[in-house]
Amino acid sequence: GEDLRALVVARTETIRLSAQGSLKNYRENGIRKIRFTAAVSDRTCPICEGFNGRVYEITNMPISIPVHVFCRCAWSPVVIT
Repeated sequence: GEDLRALVVARTETIRLSAQGSLKNYRENGIRKIRFTAAVSDRTCPICEGFNGRVYEITNMPISIPVHVFCRCAWSPVVIT
């Protein structure tokens, strides 16, 4: 019911804001490449599983996080030392 809808919105928007904040931080600190990092478990969807580990230019990502409601994925910086 209404409680589930509130939970779905809260969790999904938290992930969206976290992903946007990460990207902003990476851009501000000169990170040029990012990795799609899925929270791999028995609940991982096929779409997220397929993107897991893929690296993209921060200016050219083919997908946004969250990918779907209750998405648990994140962007990780790719740093070459």
